[in-house]
Amino acid sequence: MEITLDAAAPLILRDQVAVKAFMLAFPDDFHDRIGRLVASGELSDDEHDFFLDLLPNKGRVYTRYRAPAADEGDFYHVEVTGLGGVYLVQANEFDDKGYFDSLESAEAWIEGDWEYLRSRRTVRKAFAQPTARKGRPKTARSRRA
Repeated sequence: MEITLDAAAPLILRDQVAVKAFMLAFPDDFHDRIGRLVASGELSDDEHDFFLDLLPNKGRVYTRYRAPAADEGDFYHVEVTGLGGVYLVQANEFDDKGYFDSLESAEAWIEGDWEYLRSRRTVRKAFAQPTARKGRPKTARSRRA
Protein backbone atom coordinates (compact mmCIF):
# COMPACT_ATOMS: atom_id res chain seq x y z
CA MET A 1 0.00 0.00 0.00
CA GLU A 2 1.21 3.50 -0.73
CA ILE A 3 1.86 5.64 2.36
CA THR A 4 2.75 9.28 2.98
CA LEU A 5 6.24 10.49 3.82
CA ASP A 6 5.01 11.53 7.30
CA ALA A 7 3.87 7.94 7.92
CA ALA A 8 7.02 6.50 6.34
CA ALA A 9 9.58 8.52 8.34
CA PRO A 10 9.24 6.70 11.70
CA LEU A 11 9.40 3.36 9.86
CA ILE A 12 12.50 4.39 7.93
CA LEU A 13 14.19 5.26 11.21
CA ARG A 14 14.08 1.56 12.19
CA ASP A 15 17.06 1.11 9.86
CA GLN A 16 20.55 1.77 11.22
CA VAL A 17 21.61 3.48 7.98
CA ALA A 18 18.78 5.98 8.41
CA VAL A 19 19.50 6.56 12.09
CA LYS A 20 23.18 7.28 11.42
CA ALA A 21 22.32 9.68 8.60
CA PHE A 22 19.71 11.39 10.82
CA MET A 23 22.28 11.78 13.62
CA LEU A 24 24.75 13.37 11.21
CA ALA A 25 22.12 15.71 9.78
CA PHE A 26 20.78 16.87 13.17
CA PRO A 27 23.60 16.36 15.70
CA ASP A 28 22.53 19.03 18.20
CA ASP A 29 18.97 17.90 18.82
CA PHE A 30 18.88 14.36 17.45
CA HIS A 31 17.16 12.80 20.49
CA ASP A 32 14.50 15.51 20.77
CA ARG A 33 13.67 15.21 17.07
CA ILE A 34 13.39 11.41 17.22
CA GLY A 35 11.10 11.59 20.25
CA ARG A 36 8.85 14.21 18.67
CA LEU A 37 8.80 12.40 15.33
CA VAL A 38 7.83 9.05 16.86
CA ALA A 39 5.21 10.64 19.14
CA SER A 40 3.53 12.95 16.62
CA GLY A 41 4.53 11.60 13.21
CA GLU A 42 4.90 15.17 11.97
CA LEU A 43 7.99 16.32 10.09
CA SER A 44 9.54 19.77 10.25
CA ASP A 45 10.54 21.31 6.92
CA ASP A 46 14.19 20.33 7.27
CA GLU A 47 13.26 16.78 8.32
CA HIS A 48 10.90 16.53 5.35
CA ASP A 49 13.75 17.52 3.02
CA PHE A 50 16.06 15.03 4.76
CA PHE A 51 13.67 12.11 4.23
CA LEU A 52 12.92 13.12 0.62
CA ASP A 53 16.64 12.75 -0.13
CA LEU A 54 17.35 9.71 2.04
CA LEU A 55 15.86 6.79 0.09
CA PRO A 56 17.08 7.90 -3.35
CA ASN A 57 20.60 8.43 -2.00
CA LYS A 58 21.04 5.86 0.80
CA GLY A 59 18.37 3.24 0.11
CA ARG A 60 19.34 -0.34 -0.68
CA VAL A 61 18.34 -1.66 -4.10
CA TYR A 62 15.96 -4.55 -3.54
CA THR A 63 14.61 -5.09 -7.04
CA ARG A 64 15.83 -4.00 -10.45
CA TYR A 65 14.00 -4.27 -13.75
CA ARG A 66 15.56 -3.71 -17.14
CA ALA A 67 13.25 -1.62 -19.32
CA PRO A 68 13.70 -0.93 -23.05
CA ALA A 69 14.46 2.73 -23.79
CA ALA A 70 13.16 4.79 -26.70
CA ASP A 71 16.47 4.29 -28.54
CA GLU A 72 16.46 0.83 -30.06
CA GLY A 73 18.83 -1.54 -28.31
CA ASP A 74 19.19 0.73 -25.27
CA PHE A 75 17.64 0.24 -21.82
CA TYR A 76 17.20 1.90 -18.44
CA HIS A 77 16.67 0.49 -14.95
CA VAL A 78 13.57 0.68 -12.82
CA GLU A 79 14.60 0.05 -9.21
CA VAL A 80 12.90 -0.48 -5.88
CA THR A 81 15.03 0.98 -3.09
CA GLY A 82 14.23 0.83 0.59
CA LEU A 83 15.16 1.38 4.21
CA GLY A 84 13.34 0.22 7.34
CA GLY A 85 10.58 -1.55 5.46
CA VAL A 86 9.65 1.48 3.33
CA TYR A 87 10.20 1.33 -0.43
CA LEU A 88 10.48 3.79 -3.31
CA VAL A 89 10.30 3.13 -7.05
CA GLN A 90 12.93 4.95 -9.10
CA ALA A 91 13.48 5.16 -12.85
CA ASN A 92 15.76 7.63 -14.61
CA GLU A 93 13.14 8.18 -17.29
CA PHE A 94 10.30 8.99 -14.82
CA ASP A 95 9.55 10.65 -11.47
CA ASP A 96 10.00 8.60 -8.29
CA LYS A 97 6.90 6.83 -6.98
CA GLY A 98 6.20 5.91 -3.42
CA TYR A 99 6.35 5.41 -0.56
CA PHE A 100 5.24 1.80 -0.21
CA ASP A 101 4.90 -0.20 3.02
CA SER A 102 6.08 -3.46 1.44
CA LEU A 103 8.38 -4.64 -1.31
CA GLU A 104 5.51 -6.58 -2.83
CA SER A 105 3.38 -3.42 -3.07
CA ALA A 106 6.16 -1.54 -4.85
CA GLU A 107 6.74 -4.43 -7.27
CA ALA A 108 3.00 -4.77 -7.90
CA TRP A 109 2.80 -1.08 -8.76
CA ILE A 110 5.67 -1.43 -11.24
CA GLU A 111 4.26 -4.55 -12.84
CA GLY A 112 0.79 -3.01 -12.99
CA ASP A 113 1.98 0.29 -14.44
CA TRP A 114 4.63 -1.22 -16.72
CA GLU A 115 3.05 -4.57 -17.54
CA TYR A 116 5.80 -5.45 -20.01
CA LEU A 117 8.37 -5.44 -17.16
CA ARG A 118 6.93 -8.55 -15.47
CA SER A 119 9.41 -10.81 -17.19
CA ARG A 120 12.29 -8.35 -17.03
CA ARG A 121 13.19 -8.46 -13.35
CA THR A 122 16.96 -8.84 -13.18
CA VAL A 123 17.67 -8.64 -9.44
CA ARG A 124 15.80 -9.19 -6.22
CA LYS A 125 17.71 -9.05 -2.96
CA ALA A 126 16.66 -9.46 0.63
CA PHE A 127 18.66 -7.67 3.28
CA ALA A 128 18.55 -8.55 6.94
CA GLN A 129 18.49 -5.68 9.39
CA PRO A 130 21.85 -5.43 11.17
CA THR A 131 21.60 -6.23 14.85
CA ALA A 132 23.78 -5.08 17.71
CA ARG A 133 26.10 -7.74 19.12
CA LYS A 134 26.80 -8.14 22.79
CA GLY A 135 30.27 -8.95 23.98
CA ARG A 136 33.25 -9.77 21.81
CA PRO A 137 32.80 -10.82 18.24
CA LYS A 138 33.44 -14.53 17.80
CA THR A 139 36.55 -15.47 15.96
CA ALA A 140 37.98 -18.83 15.01
CA ARG A 141 40.30 -18.63 18.00
CA SER A 142 37.57 -17.78 20.56
CA ARG A 143 35.32 -20.60 19.30
CA ARG A 144 37.99 -23.21 20.00
CA ALA A 145 38.33 -22.26 23.62
